[in-house]
Amino acid sequence: MYRTKTVGNDIAGVIYSMPNKQGEGIKAYNNVGSALVVGSPYLLSYGYVAGRELMAGTPATMNFPVMVGIALEAVAIGAIGSFQISGYCKALVDDTGNLAAGRMLEVLNSATYLTDDGATTRTTTSAAVLVDAVSAGENDGSPVMKTVYLIGEGHTISGS
Repeated sequence: MYRTKTVGNDIAGVIYSMPNKQGEGIKAYNNVGSALVVGSPYLLSYGYVAGRELMAGTPATMNFPVMVGIALEAVAIGAIGSFQISGYCKALVDDTGNLAAGRMLEVLNSATYLTDDGATTRTTTSAAVLVDAVSAGENDGSPVMKTVYLIGEGHTISGS
């Protein structure tokens, strides 16, 4: 990732500090083909077109470490938006089962939310740690917005 520290810049690839969340954010171009959803994870990859040096795309199966960002705002098609890559943030989490705080979360191929990776210690697919537990009362089949801690390092993406 680019390591330029800037605030208030709409240039794709610029990383900026988020001290109140103990992490970093980054600007990226929406390359998905539809508007991006707040709290959803997106695969961040380099581009070679001016203004699209860093692009957000749909998560795909990756057997090598990649970076994923959580959309901090709704991002229109072809626009540049803000994504969080490390630290505390609100993200959509799978609610099909009860999840205790401290569970490791991963991103699956084509997923629009984080899901339990089956571990309480970091694995090669771990992208975040669940801070707010998911309770039985929330199990309605739709992802729920929860506080997570994004690890901020590369990880693999498993097939769905």
